[in-house]
Amino acid sequence: MSVQKISIVWLKRDLRLHDHPPLWHAIHAGYPVLILYIFEPSLISAPQSDDRHWRFVWESLQDLTLQLQSFQASIEIFHAEALDVFEKITQDFQVQAVYSHLETGIGITFERDKRVSKFLKERNIDWFEFSQQGVQRGRKNRKGWRENWFAYAKTPIQEISLNKIQLISLSKEFHSKFHQKPIPESWKTPVKDMQKGGERMGWRYLKSFLDDRVKNYNWHISKPELSRTGCSRLSPYLAWGCLSIRQVFQASENKKEEGKSIR
Repeated sequence: MSVQKISIVWLKRDLRLHDHPPLWHAIHAGYPVLILYIFEPSLISAPQSDDRHWRFVWESLQDLTLQLQSFQASIEIFHAEALDVFEKITQDFQVQAVYSHLETGIGITFERDKRVSKFLKERNIDWFEFSQQGVQRGRKNRKGWRENWFAYAKTPIQEISLNKIQLISLSKEFHSKFHQKPIPESWKTPVKDMQKGGERMGWRYLKSFLDDRVKNYNWHISKPELSRTGCSRLSPYLAWGCLSIRQVFQASENKKEEGKSIR
């Protein structure tokens, strides 16, 4: 029996379906696409991590799943180490390539990426990584950095038509044979006073800021209580990639062209 050929889109800090070069390139490669997110125990137990982070990620993934529901597809979610997940998938599928954004995180994620890269190279699987913000690995100085950042932020966004995505879902049998931890209930329980994760929620915050709240930004930025509504509140959506830097920059520039003051 032939093994199905697929492409993998590995979500990390890019929890969105739009302005997503890895997804765009995977779709245009012509193979069925498997979109996955991996909750990694080694990262979850790191001192930099907290339940509020993973609750935000879980909510963001649920938002993506709802967006994909009408296409009979979903995000494949694992709670295991990345290398174990890739090893299992490559046993059951003929992976043509892996697509992801270049993660600029902490030492744990950097070392993990090196292990995954070695694993894929040994199996002749290409891994295409795409930059999504201003961090540039390997630079010896900042010469030209500002110009490069603005050049990137102004580049046209490649629109993704979701109805053209040929997504595949893993079977219940696949998941049942793969040992992994359950998703903690605390991640699934909303907390009233915390911002909810999700691509669509990020757009709501961006729109309300550019349409109205921005008028108070300069006066409320240094006032703890007033800044709660006077600031953009986009930080978590940018940190986890529910919105891209390019989307926010271009939306702000469009508002400026309409005559709205954006500072």
